[in-house]
Amino acid sequence: MSEHNRIVVGIDGSEAAAKAAVWAATWAGESGRAVHLIQAVKPTASGVPERALAEAQESLATVAASIDTGLGVTSEIAETNPVTAMVQASRSADALVLGTGGEDGWAGLPVGSVASNIAASVYCPTVIIPPTAEPTPHAGMPVVVGVDGSPEGAAAVRYAAELAHSERRPLLLAASGPDASALDELLQRTSAAVERAVPGQRVDTRVSDGDRREFLSELSEEAALVVLATHGHHGVGGFLLGETSQAMVGAAHCPVLVLTARSLGMES
Repeated sequence: MSEHNRIVVGIDGSEAAAKAAVWAATWAGESGRAVHLIQAVKPTASGVPERALAEAQESLATVAASIDTGLGVTSEIAETNPVTAMVQASRSADALVLGTGGEDGWAGLPVGSVASNIAASVYCPTVIIPPTAEPTPHAGMPVVVGVDGSPEGAAAVRYAAELAHSERRPLLLAASGPDASALDELLQRTSAAVERAVPGQRVDTRVSDGDRREFLSELSEEAALVVLATHGHHGVGGFLLGETSQAMVGAAHCPVLVLTARSLGMES
């Protein structure tokens, strides 16, 4: 996991972004990390409009005043588009946090908009906060991770296991498909790998023969966080997140942490 010791939050003046900042501040405070707020203001041919700059300054100040990590909150206005701003910030962040549910800016979901492009392009994990997410997950709620047997999926399991261990939460391995026997075997191997990598971590498993996206959405109702590895390509070049990750962002009831090959350091 990253050691930059800061969480970056995308701010756009929306209620969804403010809610994401509250969630990020709670997460950061529990793990001893700082919060850095970024609002993008795209310049015109004549520069950055004064009104837009003033609105961004006011938005950042309002959000910063509403959160407290104990380690301080910093902020900046990035004079560029939101995707470029967050990709640049991701190079020195443990994670990015974005809200969903708005009409545009950072919060323009469903996936296929700014937020999905950011998640698919950045160099660190992206946590996307749905409107129904609780600001502070209840103690004992698990970290859920989708298991599919891929190299990216295995790396996501390791990330989720370390995260669950650091937050003293159970880890729930979830897999779905038509072959229950094969899935049980996959989860047994994965559980054993987690126990070797993170001794003492509690691991539970769930299998479903239904749709993977619906299964993960159901599990998210009782989860602190869902971790997914996407098999999609980079967003900046016009590519999108993997199909399951796209659907989960729109259907989840808790925050979704998206890992790409780039953010996992597996980019070829």
